[in-house]
Amino acid sequence: MNAYFQLVAEGNMTAVRLVPATDGGDKLNINEMMDYLHLKKIDVQNIKQLYQVALNYDKEIVVPVCDSVCLPQQEMMTVKISDDRMEAVARFYPPSSNGGSYRDKGDVIDDLRFHKITYGYDEAVIEKYMQNRSYCTDIVIARGTAPIHGTDAVITYYFNTDLKTRPSRNEDGSVDFFHLNTINHCKTGDVLASLKKAEEGVNGTTVYGEVIRPRTIKHLVLKHGRNIEVSEDGCEMRSLINGHVCLTDDKVFVSDVYEVENVGTATGNIESEGSVQVNGNVQAGFEIRAKGNVEVRGVVEGAVIEAGGDIIIARGMNGMGKGILRAGGRVILKCSHLLIHDSQGFDIFHLVRIEFFTLTQLIAQVDQNRLDLCQLLLRIHQFFLQLLITQLVVRIDSNLNNRIGSHRRPQCLAADLFGCTDNSSCNEALSSIYRHVFTGTYRRHLNAPTKKG
Repeated sequence: MNAYFQLVAEGNMTAVRLVPATDGGDKLNINEMMDYLHLKKIDVQNIKQLYQVALNYDKEIVVPVCDSVCLPQQEMMTVKISDDRMEAVARFYPPSSNGGSYRDKGDVIDDLRFHKITYGYDEAVIEKYMQNRSYCTDIVIARGTAPIHGTDAVITYYFNTDLKTRPSRNEDGSVDFFHLNTINHCKTGDVLASLKKAEEGVNGTTVYGEVIRPRTIKHLVLKHGRNIEVSEDGCEMRSLINGHVCLTDDKVFVSDVYEVENVGTATGNIESEGSVQVNGNVQAGFEIRAKGNVEVRGVVEGAVIEAGGDIIIARGMNGMGKGILRAGGRVILKCSHLLIHDSQGFDIFHLVRIEFFTLTQLIAQVDQNRLDLCQLLLRIHQFFLQLLITQLVVRIDSNLNNRIGSHRRPQCLAADLFGCTDNSSCNEALSSIYRHVFTGTYRRHLNAPTKKG
């Protein structure tokens, strides 16, 4: 128990009874005692003596303070409020010995209300004090309720949302500019993102009954484009297709067509579960592999393109001795130099049907008597210059006949020109057209008039 003091009326004077601390309690706070005497208007006549005794006493002692008898003083309670208004600390002082009264539970609560403390006072603490009064001791008599702050909503993305172009380093220390990992692949049913919804907070209250608002929380929703489904509770997002996924302005997009301006050092090699569309060019040494179609609207130079569907190259391909095209569907080339090379043996027609619009249109014009043979030979020379010099042997399969329609197949044209009677000799004849034109055998026809047909 802490040391404390009590006013004592003896005869015609007023004294102070000093009670020492027990069981390791706090010593008497002399300033606290002087403030109490000043509050009760007790005129201390010998302050120096009172100070000396209060500093050195170790047993209960009575020290006279004035020659007049004080009025009876009831038990007193002071209250101190914490800066955050969340705690009220009471401190009690004993009544005077000349008839001062004790406070009961109701008196204490009334005093708290007088100090505008309307919330959080602990009646159990008050009752405990009534059973064992301890003076000059801090007693937390009321506590406010702190607000419970809510939690913000959190979205977890299960793909790389920071697709920055960073070349990797090989084991030998060299820099790999081809594998930059700039595409997030996804398959049907893959979980793309999950949402943990925000949790609302709970208001708090000060000992004065003031409401304390919890901090504002952040609500989020899963934003998405097409080809995505969201669970009924809005907390999970899945892909509906095979393709690639990206995050743009906090919105998830899934597409089966990966669109890129150019394929080169800025993108590295491209691999896609869907289709690929290149608006520009494909630089030499890079690869495109897609399970769908591949469309290049520019030029392909010495690159490898593999597609499960069609390969379309709008401005052609210069293979540079190392370019490869493999497709599960058609390969469509409208113009330009083409080179396809496969170090394991080139046999692309096992995988694709190639539509050469130049040749089919050429045959149609001959059939319609709009093109003479010298022009035919010149055109064939230009055509085979683009094809055969790149080691591409054109094998015309039966599907090309459907492309030509009512026009004659190239074998028939070769039979007319060279008298071929079977497919093998027709193929040889077609190849010889280039060789003879290239060596000048038919160049004399360019300046000589010929019959149309």
